[in-house]
Amino acid sequence: MSSTAAAPAAPVAADAMLASIRAVIPPLQHTGDAGAPQVPTRKGLSGRVLVVGGSEEYSGAPFFAGMAALRTGADICHVVCDSISSPVIKGFSPDLIVHPYLRNISYDPTNAFFFATGTDVFAAPPHPPDSTYKDIAQSDSQAIAVIVQKVAEILERVHVVVIGPGLSRDPLAQAVAERILERVGTLGLPVVIDAGIDAEMMTKGEAAAELSRRLGNVLIMQKGSDDVLTDGTTSIACSFPGSPRRCGGQGDILSGTLATFLAWTALAARQQKSGGAAASAVLPTRLAVLSATAAAATVVRRASLLAFAARGRSMVARDVLEQVGAAFGGLWDGGSEEEGGGAKLAAAAMAAAETGEASFRRNVAVL
Repeated sequence: MSSTAAAPAAPVAADAMLASIRAVIPPLQHTGDAGAPQVPTRKGLSGRVLVVGGSEEYSGAPFFAGMAALRTGADICHVVCDSISSPVIKGFSPDLIVHPYLRNISYDPTNAFFFATGTDVFAAPPHPPDSTYKDIAQSDSQAIAVIVQKVAEILERVHVVVIGPGLSRDPLAQAVAERILERVGTLGLPVVIDAGIDAEMMTKGEAAAELSRRLGNVLIMQKGSDDVLTDGTTSIACSFPGSPRRCGGQGDILSGTLATFLAWTALAARQQKSGGAAASAVLPTRLAVLSATAAAATVVRRASLLAFAARGRSMVARDVLEQVGAAFGGLWDGGSEEEGGGAKLAAAAMAAAETGEASFRRNVAVL
C-alpha cells in the first residue's frame, strides 16, 4: 500500500504539526543579543488582525477575540463594530483600534433609517420586521457599499480576518458581513468565521467532516470535551486538559488566538513564496493551517485550565484571557506557567498534563 493511501501514525502527524508550528512562530529578539539571527522587528511583522463583530447586546465578544489575538502575539488588532458597542470596546482596552462602521436597520415601519459614514449621509427606506439580509442588501446596496469600502481600506493592511464575534442578527449587519467576506475572499486572506454568524449550519446534525466537504473542504473546529478539527480529509482530536467551567466568551478567545496563528502562517507562506531565508522550514499550506488550528486549541484549553486553577467556580472569560500569554509561553516559548492555587480538580489535571511539546504529542492525534 502506498504511503498516500495509509493514514499516518499519530506520533508522526504530531511531529509534523509541531515542525509546522515552530516554523511560523515569529522569533523574539532583544536588541544587541550576541549571535542572534537578525530578524525584522518592525511593528506589524508579527501579525495584523481585523475582527468584525459586536452589537448592542454583545460588546464583549469582539473585545475578547481582539485581545486574545494580541495576547497570543499579534502586534496590531483592528475591530470593526457598530456605533453602540464602539465606545464600550474602546473603554475595555486602548490596545484595540476600534472603527464604528457597522450599522443596524430600524424595524419601525413608520420611520426611515438614517446613518452617516464619514461625510456621506444615507437614508434607507423603512423595512418590515420580516426583512431578510438579502432584502436589505438589494434595497440598501449603496449604503452597504460605502461601509464595505471603508472596511476594505483596513483589509489592505491586515493578515487575517475574524468575522462573527458578537455580530448582530440584524439584516443590515448580516448583509454587510457577507460583502466583507466576499472582499476577504478576493484578497486571499485567511478568515475565521465564528459559528454565531450562521449558527443554522451547525445545528443540522451533520458530522463536522461531512459539513466541511459540503462547504468546499473548509477547516471546521467542533468544540467539545475534545476539540475536533477537520478539513473533510484529515480529522484531528485535541484532548488537552481544559476547564470544567463553560463560561461565555471562551469561543471568542479561541477565535482571536487562532487568528494570530493563521496570520503567522500567512506571513510564513508569503516569505516562502518570495524565497525568504525560512522558506525551507514552511510546510504545505494545508498542513500549516491544520497545525495552526491545533496550536490555538491547545493554548486556549491550557489557558482555561490555568484560569480555573486560580479562580475555580468563579472563573470568567477575562480570567482565561489573562492566562493566554502564560499558556502560550509554557507550550511554545519553552517557558513555564505560574500555576496559582485553586480547585483540586484543576490541580490534579495540571499535574497529569505535561507542559511544552511533549504535551502536544500526547494530546493531539489524527483520528
